[in-house]
Amino acid sequence: MKVNSLVIGIVSAACGLTVAQGGAYTVEFNFGSSSSTLNTTAGTPFNSTVGAMSLANTLGTLGTNPNTTTPSTGYATASGGFNYDQVAKNGVLSTSTSTYYQFTVTPTAGNIVQITDFDFGSDSTTSKGPLSYVLRWSVDSYAANITSGSLTANSTWAYNNNSFTTLSSTSLGGAVTFRLYVYGGSGATSGTSNFSIDDVRVGLAIPEASDCAFYGCAGLVGLTWLQRRWRRAQSQSPLV
Repeated sequence: MKVNSLVIGIVSAACGLTVAQGGAYTVEFNFGSSSSTLNTTAGTPFNSTVGAMSLANTLGTLGTNPNTTTPSTGYATASGGFNYDQVAKNGVLSTSTSTYYQFTVTPTAGNIVQITDFDFGSDSTTSKGPLSYVLRWSVDSYAANITSGSLTANSTWAYNNNSFTTLSSTSLGGAVTFRLYVYGGSGATSGTSNFSIDDVRVGLAIPEASDCAFYGCAGLVGLTWLQRRWRRAQSQSPLV
């Protein structure tokens, strides 16, 4: 049992090295300073593309968006300028009806997507805005949280700094869509903004196919070596 556990541990560690070997990068959505944009405004993707931010399942519609009605402020990385607001629906989380922001990461052929970090500034309106958020992805059809947190509905900008274990997609070359759901409020009214985001920072890594192949082989080599040592030890052990 101890030998088997050691084998599994070494093989897992070898596979885990692909996380560090992938091309890590960070992109940001700050929605523009002199003019609005829904595309990334900082960071250079590695072996992948990052699509524009979009919004879905709002309670009614707003005017120009992104806009400069309530510029971000009060935290170190606040960019001011434009932000992306919405009318978040009331009630508990529902992946089919709750309001969400989303963007898609598409790796080049033969690579996967890993998410390492996700942070953002937000402003939830007093007595009307959402009180909770979760980040999910299309890998499991938005079933489980990547990270989650609470929001304070006080019309004040705050920075949501999240920490979680790196997660990897499973489909080589497969696009991955991320959704930030906001929910839990009770005072929203149709067409009246009650929530805004800005300065969204996304940490990503795109392991190269060559890295995955190399460390996969390293794991098999380690497994073979341990098996040989175990068999040799068994053959030399005295009978009891």
